Amino acid sequence: LMETDYVIRFNSKYGSVLSIIKKHAQVKSAKKDVQDYFVCDVGIPPANYDKLIKEIQKPTEGDFEIDTVGSATEPKAAKYTPKQDKAAKAAARQAKEKKSKEKKAEKKHHSSKSKHSTGKKA
Repeated sequence: LMETDYVIRFNSKYGSVLSIIKKHAQVKSAKKDVQDYFVCDVGIPPANYDKLIKEIQKPTEGDFEIDTVGSATEPKAAKYTPKQDKAAKAAARQAKEKKSKEKKAEKKHHSSKSKHSTGKKA
């Protein structure tokens, strides 16, 4: 049976996830990292992949990561990012929007000034 090796990472508060993974995949190791996330090395038969993903989606509400071993060492490449990541990104986006709004307001200010001075320039 051909299996593809993946690393699955999920918050350990989702206790049922490990048993779901074991149902569809070969769990080679499962360890908890510093952030209380489970990091599982698993072998998933391609035929089970979609089923597994669908079943983990429910208890975690999409709050998990799965990476092919060797392809993506960067967790950012994962399809599913933990919620805290989403929150951080949203916050960063809001900060950026705020900045650009302030910039736009400044620009308006300057452009109205330059309108008055047009024509006076030599």
